[in-house]
Amino acid sequence: MSVNHRIAAFLASYMDILFALNEMPHSGEKKMVKILTENAQKLLMNMEDDMNHLQQSISAFDELILCLLSTS
Repeated sequence: MSVNHRIAAFLASYMDILFALNEMPHSGEKKMVKILTENAQKLLMNMEDDMNHLQQSISAFDELILCLLSTS
């Protein structure tokens, strides 16, 4: 359970930074990745793919979680 909690905190901060960096109003809890990929000018390469891989890794408790978090 603590893994999920820490990843949720990381993603919340990550999204806050991306919305601020792009000077966009924060959308709240829904569709943040979609809003950013469609409207933001400044994003990391493969952000959407990395988010999808992270979600898959969380459910499998895969070691890939650490790699994805360290490169984001």
